[in-house]
Amino acid sequence: MGTWTLDDIPWDRFDRDKVDPELLRIVKAASLVEQNGGDYAHYLCNVFHDDPDFQAVALAWGREEIQHGEALGRWAMLADPAFDHAEACRRFTAGFRVDLDAKASVRGTRSGELIARCIVETGTSSYYTALAEAAEEPVLQAICRRIAADEHRHYKLFYDHLKRLSRPGADRLLAPPQGGRRPRRRVRGRRARLRLITPPTRAPRPTTASGSAAPTPAAPTVSIGSITWSAAWRWC
Repeated sequence: MGTWTLDDIPWDRFDRDKVDPELLRIVKAASLVEQNGGDYAHYLCNVFHDDPDFQAVALAWGREEIQHGEALGRWAMLADPAFDHAEACRRFTAGFRVDLDAKASVRGTRSGELIARCIVETGTSSYYTALAEAAEEPVLQAICRRIAADEHRHYKLFYDHLKRLSRPGADRLLAPPQGGRRPRRRVRGRRARLRLITPPTRAPRPTTASGSAAPTPAAPTVSIGSITWSAAWRWC
């Protein structure tokens, strides 16, 4: 797992004049979601109750996610002394708690759970890379670059366990057939990779009666684990 700690962040380089108020709001929300990694690790241990090797990995992953939240929260309090990260986390988890009593994956299979984790980790790695590039404040840049690298590594971690579960005799990617119907054949190799990375065709933007472009609909909520990032905003 990762080797950096909060002491490795160059806190003495913090420059209040380079804090972007809009990015500050994003960082506050992100800190709450990341801090909740401990609960999600607990949930993963329930799902993989008979897999001690993966449980150890999940707990280590959860500690890293908590560290991400601590680093972002500490930066947010430097940028906004009125922000109480611990209190915001308490209110956030009280309203949006992971199901700690779940005994099976909410996604149907263990493999489905790991696919979800892979998608989330690639998304958050890109998210923090973009945030580091958008920020001018040097400490925030340093934090986001470290987190982006962690999330990229987390993708590889979950993907390795996904491959293990996909071997013959293990939990399969596809749910068991129902009603005598055979499941769809899995697409392997290059075709599968292309299917994963090829974006869907974008439909033409609708127009109004006058011919002008219709307003763009609101973006959908992005789900990170069982918690939505948009939910974190109300506690910032």
